[in-house]
Amino acid sequence: MELHGIGHRFDGVRALDRVDLEVAGAEVVCIVGPSGCGKTTLLRIVAGLEALQEGEVLLSGEVVALPGRQAPPETRGIGLVFQDFALFPHLSVADNVGFGLRRWDAVDRRARVLEVLEQFSIVDLADAFPHTLSGGQMQRVALARAIAPRPRLLLLDEPFSGLDSRLRDAVRDRTLHDLKASGAATLMVTHDPEEAMFMADRIAVMRAGRIEQIGRPVDIYYHPASPFVASFFSDVNTLHGTVRDGAVATPFGALPAEGHQDGDEVLILIRPEALQLAWAGEGDHAANVGLVRAARLLGRSTLVHLDMPRTEDAAFLHLHSRVPRNVAFGEGDEVAVTLDRSQVFVFPASEPVSVRPE
Repeated sequence: MELHGIGHRFDGVRALDRVDLEVAGAEVVCIVGPSGCGKTTLLRIVAGLEALQEGEVLLSGEVVALPGRQAPPETRGIGLVFQDFALFPHLSVADNVGFGLRRWDAVDRRARVLEVLEQFSIVDLADAFPHTLSGGQMQRVALARAIAPRPRLLLLDEPFSGLDSRLRDAVRDRTLHDLKASGAATLMVTHDPEEAMFMADRIAVMRAGRIEQIGRPVDIYYHPASPFVASFFSDVNTLHGTVRDGAVATPFGALPAEGHQDGDEVLILIRPEALQLAWAGEGDHAANVGLVRAARLLGRSTLVHLDMPRTEDAAFLHLHSRVPRNVAFGEGDEVAVTLDRSQVFVFPASEPVSVRPE
């Protein structure tokens, strides 16, 4: 799939602004961003459910949409999975899966339905009706129905948002394997950054109708292009500073401020896991010592609330550290703090920080 210069307005308000995006065969690309950023509108344009106003849409090198001229959705070779699954309540699972194969020869259709039912391990549900299925089963049926016609492209719109957290983890894992086995290009919309990191080969981060950054999950996380991207994918400690002699002062020493001029006001974003803790006296290379205000076990990690001395006065700076284990630190303990600089980012103070999605 190729998108070139996609633009769209609703009642004069620009929802998409010159969006370019490509998805290769067998690739999973996730579009993430806050509500109202344009990600679902973009998906609907690709599907042909929204008339294209600006730009062009290509599938397998063929132009399927231009302003004022577009192929109808049913001719595009696209599979759709909606947030509510949209299964036909009056059809059995087998008939739902075979719905897009109505023009196939009857023998080939039955063979393909059985093949897909086996692929998704839902053969035993073939004669069941949607109202008897669990949320996870309905999701697998919806995905099987979308994949059955062997589409060129799969479009998934928040496909896991209706599932509870434990079921969501299991269904996401199974879905990723099924998508890869199908070989179809996949474009998925989600508001959940962790879900995008889990599912995607590449992630496109959207803000205000534009793609802020696109890349592999590891690149997005460790090399964010803006404060918005950095803070969208995790909580961050936010510090403010002024560049002097090519660096900015922090409680952990001076940090390089490449690309900034002396006198520039900057944001310093520090991921909680970048603050590594040890008992005071054990961290020989620690830049500073902090006072623990609270430590809360969150399952796979512990969130430690710290007060750190400021660089410019005697007041304290409140920070969060996330350590990947249970710790014995408690309120009032002093800890040595070492900074992992690979998870520290310096940006112009004028750039916006993201509000973390719920």
